[in-house]
Amino acid sequence: MDQRDRPGRREQLKSGILLLLAVFGLVTLPASAASRGIQIVSFTADWCPTCRVFDPALEDAVEHLSDRQIEWITVDLTDSRGASRERSFQMWADFRNDMQMRGMGQIYNAYNMHPYTGYAVVLAADTKEPLVCLMGLRDPRLIQQRLITSLNRVNAAPPGQRPVYGTDCPDSYLGN
Repeated sequence: MDQRDRPGRREQLKSGILLLLAVFGLVTLPASAASRGIQIVSFTADWCPTCRVFDPALEDAVEHLSDRQIEWITVDLTDSRGASRERSFQMWADFRNDMQMRGMGQIYNAYNMHPYTGYAVVLAADTKEPLVCLMGLRDPRLIQQRLITSLNRVNAAPPGQRPVYGTDCPDSYLGN
């Protein structure tokens, strides 16, 4: 029997090619094949005074965790106030579409029930479960500690068994 005709050889070859492409960043593996991480959805706006303190603190905290599995998604709500009707409508449509495309439609829905800026929601990247909300925090070290705790919980607890940490999350994020 020729080596090329051996059963399973084609599947092994496909798996090897996929792995090489993933190593070089040309394709992404499914969530089950990748290490688990977190997604930070931050709500900000140019007109938000809280954001002027919170955003740099969050940036500093994330910067010191650059070797970790973190995806930071910023939702810029500047055009939700004072912009033309068309720009405001486009901003909301883009926000909704972006969240749906990322599999986070619940974030758009929850935000509409808690429409504020200057905070972030941290989700498990594999299941989109809310892990913690970062509200009223100004200290990058405290933010970093909550992010590390979230990463550890995602890697230690199975999906569906990761309760929200703390009491900062608005109710609209907890029903998901």
